[in-house]
Amino acid sequence: MNEKILVLRLSAMGDVVLTTIFLRALRRRFPDASVHYLTKRLYAPLVERHPAVERVIPFDPKSGFEGFRSMASLLRTERYDYFFDLQKNLRSWPWSFHARPGHIGRTKKYSFRRRLLTRLGIDLLSGKPDIPAHYVLAGKRFGLVDDDKPPELFLSSESKEKAGELLAGLEEPLWGLIPMASSFNKRWPHYAALGRLLTEKCGGTCVVIGGPGEEEECGGIAGEIGSAISLAGQLKPLEIGAVMARCRCAFGNDTGPMFIATAVDTPTVAFFGPTDQQIGCYPRGSNVRSLDRDLPCRPCTRNGLEFCPKGIDIACLRDIPPEEALAAAESLTGGLQNR
Repeated sequence: MNEKILVLRLSAMGDVVLTTIFLRALRRRFPDASVHYLTKRLYAPLVERHPAVERVIPFDPKSGFEGFRSMASLLRTERYDYFFDLQKNLRSWPWSFHARPGHIGRTKKYSFRRRLLTRLGIDLLSGKPDIPAHYVLAGKRFGLVDDDKPPELFLSSESKEKAGELLAGLEEPLWGLIPMASSFNKRWPHYAALGRLLTEKCGGTCVVIGGPGEEEECGGIAGEIGSAISLAGQLKPLEIGAVMARCRCAFGNDTGPMFIATAVDTPTVAFFGPTDQQIGCYPRGSNVRSLDRDLPCRPCTRNGLEFCPKGIDIACLRDIPPEEALAAAESLTGGLQNR
């Protein structure tokens, strides 16, 4: 029997990248299945070339009720055997109703336990796996097994060409800097100092990555470094991967582009402050080093805040010096000379 399967993860960028671990498990268990993936249109390119996915169904959240009704009609006609809800919120529940699948698997989010940990310091999450493992557990009763490997990203020729055009003529090696994040207190504050250390010690050019609306801040960091360019606001998600794949090493906060860097197998140094491994969202693999500080106030939030709730000026990130990040990169790469 050739099963027909729908996987749903609407957002965000990093979470969609992490679901590629689930997709590998799905393909091992159902090698001949027809797998469809429902996500926001912006993130569709992140999974449309994955070998486990036959069809990506893009959804535009700005399409309003008419878009929702059209999608509901489409899902009803597809007649899925399995529906895997890797979002599990008020947006995703209606889709499972309209799809009317034979079997449903939903991820576990442990939301109450996470609130207990971040608000009261009560830890009931010890021993719980990371977020990709939670995704795979959504299909455990159907035979899915985690391979414990990092996420993966399959780049298009167009994204590689765009990266080549933007990076042409820059002095190598290239250093990927990802200084922004969805919230203020997830942002490591020493990127400019790190960039100067990198270029003074190893030469090359720092490539600063950011999204729309972050051009001014990223441009300021690039200006402080000197031997740097900012590509903030110029890259689509898959193009971020193509740029990161050209970098000798990447440095990033707990944010989507950092997970993209790990998915294209670029050596990556990741900074974790208000979030930590107990929350479950951290990078996998031997090609990444996570830096943090063991403070009694961590973790203080699930997804980040615009302020430090303890009033100590994000010491969890501030107290990680650039020299430690440089040493972590050296240990990853066996030295920071160009490939």
